[in-house]
Amino acid sequence: GERVHRVTDLREFYRALGYTEEIRRAGVMPDEFIWLEYIKDNCSKSAAHLQAQIIKYLSTHSAAFREEYGDRYEGWLSALAL
Repeated sequence: GERVHRVTDLREFYRALGYTEEIRRAGVMPDEFIWLEYIKDNCSKSAAHLQAQIIKYLSTHSAAFREEYGDRYEGWLSALAL
């Protein structure tokens, strides 16, 4: 029930997921990028890739995440087998 992290810089969050300035200039919105890249049928990456990027983002940007889950970080990434 406790908040681990609040994303305050959406630009940085989307950048961590692979959303680049070039993609933005091409007219692709961040949520559309996530759909196309990680979720849509036959997308280039899997939901596991998205999870790994979110875990990496949290480990970099959230002290609460590192404190609570830091000992499991490597194991999660290994379990995702990326």
